[in-house]
Amino acid sequence: MSKVDSSIPSDWFERAEKDLASARHLLNTPEPEFIAPAAMLLQQSVEKYMKGTLLGRGKSLKRTHDLGELLDDILSDTPKLIGFDETCVKITEYYTEQRYPPLVASELTREEVLQSLSEAEKLIRELLGSTKL
Repeated sequence: MSKVDSSIPSDWFERAEKDLASARHLLNTPEPEFIAPAAMLLQQSVEKYMKGTLLGRGKSLKRTHDLGELLDDILSDTPKLIGFDETCVKITEYYTEQRYPPLVASELTREEVLQSLSEAEKLIRELLGSTKL
């Protein structure tokens, strides 16, 4: 993280909600070319919610896009999130697949990303419920 990144959880949650709203909007358009950017925005949203949660617990920011790694840091205080590990792995893959050219391109389906969105929304509710703003 840069030295100018906010350490205020609500700043992170505000940005996260904008990313999440953008992902939802793109998933509601009929054009298939918007599925991959929506998936990447979904990852960015969850990452920001997780980083805001960690900041709200007095922890420092970690330079990573790996949601599984962030989840591990959160689990020490909130073991009830243990069931979200597969969701975090899958959504992290959306980011890396879209950010860097893959050797073999995978085709994301709208249904797959919508399912991940549903799981992410459950995770986000748990994160917000466990965070002191």
